[in-house]
Amino acid sequence: MILGATKAKKDIRLISDCIKQENNTISNRLFALTGQSDPAALGEGGYHVESICL
Repeated sequence: MILGATKAKKDIRLISDCIKQENNTISNRLFALTGQSDPAALGEGGYHVESICL
Protein backbone atom coordinates (compact mmCIF):
# COMPACT_ATOMS: atom_id res chain seq x y z
CA MET A 1 0.00 0.00 0.00
CA ILE A 2 2.73 2.47 0.97
CA LEU A 3 4.74 1.55 -2.13
CA GLY A 4 1.67 2.23 -4.33
CA ALA A 5 1.08 5.60 -2.71
CA THR A 6 4.73 6.56 -3.20
CA LYS A 7 4.56 5.65 -6.89
CA ALA A 8 1.33 7.62 -7.32
CA LYS A 9 2.94 10.68 -5.74
CA LYS A 10 5.93 10.32 -8.05
CA ASP A 11 3.64 10.00 -11.10
CA ILE A 12 1.67 13.08 -10.04
CA ARG A 13 4.90 15.01 -9.60
CA LEU A 14 6.06 13.99 -13.08
CA ILE A 15 2.73 15.05 -14.62
CA SER A 16 2.86 18.32 -12.65
CA ASP A 17 6.39 19.05 -13.91
CA CYS A 18 5.28 18.26 -17.44
CA ILE A 19 2.34 20.68 -17.21
CA LYS A 20 4.67 23.39 -15.89
CA GLN A 21 7.01 22.80 -18.85
CA GLU A 22 4.04 22.91 -21.21
CA ASN A 23 2.86 26.21 -19.67
CA ASN A 24 6.37 27.69 -19.85
CA THR A 25 6.60 26.75 -23.51
CA ILE A 26 3.24 28.39 -24.21
CA SER A 27 4.24 31.53 -22.29
CA ASN A 28 7.52 31.72 -24.22
CA ARG A 29 5.69 31.32 -27.54
CA LEU A 30 3.16 33.97 -26.55
CA PHE A 31 5.96 36.32 -25.57
CA ALA A 32 7.75 35.72 -28.87
CA LEU A 33 4.54 36.35 -30.85
CA THR A 34 2.99 39.19 -28.89
CA GLY A 35 5.55 40.53 -26.42
CA GLN A 36 3.13 39.48 -23.67
CA SER A 37 3.85 36.34 -21.62
CA ASP A 38 0.65 36.38 -19.55
CA PRO A 39 -2.25 34.79 -21.47
CA ALA A 40 -4.82 36.58 -19.28
CA ALA A 41 -3.48 39.92 -20.47
CA LEU A 42 -4.27 38.99 -24.07
CA GLY A 43 -7.99 38.89 -23.45
CA GLU A 44 -10.80 37.00 -21.81
CA GLY A 45 -10.75 33.23 -21.65
CA GLY A 46 -6.99 32.72 -21.44
CA TYR A 47 -5.74 29.81 -23.49
CA HIS A 48 -6.22 26.08 -23.87
CA VAL A 49 -3.40 23.53 -23.68
CA GLU A 50 -3.88 21.11 -26.57
CA SER A 51 -1.11 18.67 -25.72
CA ILE A 52 0.11 17.45 -22.36
CA CYS A 53 2.97 14.97 -22.37
CA LEU A 54 2.37 11.84 -20.29
